[in-house]
Amino acid sequence: EPISFADDKNLTFKEARTKSTSKLHDLLADLKFEAKDCNKTLLDATIDTMKLIGRKKIMLEDVSRKPMSFGEIFLKSFIIGRYLNRRAPHEKNIGIVLPTSSVCTLSLLGLHAYGKVPAMLNFTTSPMQVLSTCETANLKYVVTAHKVVEVAHLEELIDDIKSSGIEIIYLEDMKTGVGLFDKICGVFAMLFPKTAYRLTAPYAKPTDPAVILFTSGSEGKPKGVQLSHKNILANVYQLTTKFDVIENDVMLNCLPMFHSFGFTAGTFTPLVLGFKLAAYTSPLHYKAIPGFCSSMQATIFFATDTFLANYAKFANPYDFNSIRILAAGAEKVKPETKRIWLEKFGVRILEGYGATECAPIIAVNNYLYNKPGSVGRLMTGMQYKLKEIPGIKEGKELILKGPNVMCGYLDSKKVTGLIQPEDGWYDTGDIVEVDEDGYVFLKGRSKRFAKIAGEMVSLLAVEIIIQREFPGFINAIVAIPDDKKGEQLVLITNCPDITKEKLLNIFDGREITKLAIPKEILFMEEPPVLSTGKFDYVSAKDLVLAKLNLK
Repeated sequence: EPISFADDKNLTFKEARTKSTSKLHDLLADLKFEAKDCNKTLLDATIDTMKLIGRKKIMLEDVSRKPMSFGEIFLKSFIIGRYLNRRAPHEKNIGIVLPTSSVCTLSLLGLHAYGKVPAMLNFTTSPMQVLSTCETANLKYVVTAHKVVEVAHLEELIDDIKSSGIEIIYLEDMKTGVGLFDKICGVFAMLFPKTAYRLTAPYAKPTDPAVILFTSGSEGKPKGVQLSHKNILANVYQLTTKFDVIENDVMLNCLPMFHSFGFTAGTFTPLVLGFKLAAYTSPLHYKAIPGFCSSMQATIFFATDTFLANYAKFANPYDFNSIRILAAGAEKVKPETKRIWLEKFGVRILEGYGATECAPIIAVNNYLYNKPGSVGRLMTGMQYKLKEIPGIKEGKELILKGPNVMCGYLDSKKVTGLIQPEDGWYDTGDIVEVDEDGYVFLKGRSKRFAKIAGEMVSLLAVEIIIQREFPGFINAIVAIPDDKKGEQLVLITNCPDITKEKLLNIFDGREITKLAIPKEILFMEEPPVLSTGKFDYVSAKDLVLAKLNLK
């Protein structure tokens, strides 16, 4: 439809030009996204990309330093898929306990090739939590490797999984389990991937589930989230309206693939868009990752604030010289982290925001449209509503709809097996403000508010105030019961210099209630964090309650 660019007569020339430019940019972004075909499976989209750029292009490499071409990826993934299908022929959902690596990527594609759904298990959590997620996904088989179990010390976890009646499939067993005909089928898949896919998964549809991921569990029990091929593909294409990627780019992905950020942005974005993926096993190797980045000449890097702050401590100023796009999400990026990356590496961190339920990217700043303090503008194709929350004066609850919003939460009690978003609208539980230019400002979680003496206090706001005064440390706030005021705040920190007197001075004169001053300070040399780098509020609260003899 024709679009009007009529200027408001009350605007100055500069204001009118800025407004028209922004409107034109959004129009072009919408057109670019609408031109993409999201009605494909991930494997179909990857096959189409290979046809465009050729099967000889190097697309995948990990710490084993064995570069793999597009053709080799299809050869090996179909062989792995055929083997796994033979081991678990009647099971739809297959658990995965593998780190970020070429083998994990090939296993995912192999399962997709045979119409199966990988359930990505967070093996860094407690065995009890892993067994809970296995039950949620109704798993009968879990794929791993002897080497992974040995290096990551997962013997106890694997024994517990076996004890629950789940069969373990070790990838090393493929050496004796794969025959000549399997290899011939792999070669056929490399030469004719589209035909092979139609034979192995004839009924695969874009709306079929592509993966089962689990929420971080930073504020409660992890939920099983089912994302379709269309959800993930839409999010990949939405990303192209924010950043220009080229064939020579290299994606450095060290985020775990059981995390939606590492799964979609880190793994399937390069595969679908046709540039190289450099996979590293763990984001916690702070000294090794900068060197790996340098040797791979990575140009695109997605991470979290916690990880970026630690890489900066150990990296040589030249290690991240090749990075041209650096985006951070999953937690708020601290000003100190932004400063050191800009000063030491000359790289600007672009802050974004996402949720597993949205596959995961919801909003992100880019180099053209970037507003400090915000998490950027919503991804193309997304709609939003804001809901008032009683007692919360600043911000409203964000509710989203779009092609990247999940199929639903897993629930065996439902006929469909899913708790689907009502009319496609997903309630994020996040308190936000959206300005007139469409930038989203996070104010906190609806769950991360405490009611103290009848007044709602944002725990995130308290954390931000303390973090500004004591940068470079973990400073987290949890709310616990209080007989007199309903709830009280406790500060968990690894900064030895924080005292109650200093906190009183920090909050003095600020436009925030005195009730927000933490009543207790709990020092921990190693505060609990999740594998994604997020602070583990559930474990932290348990530790506080135990320490204060309230549990």
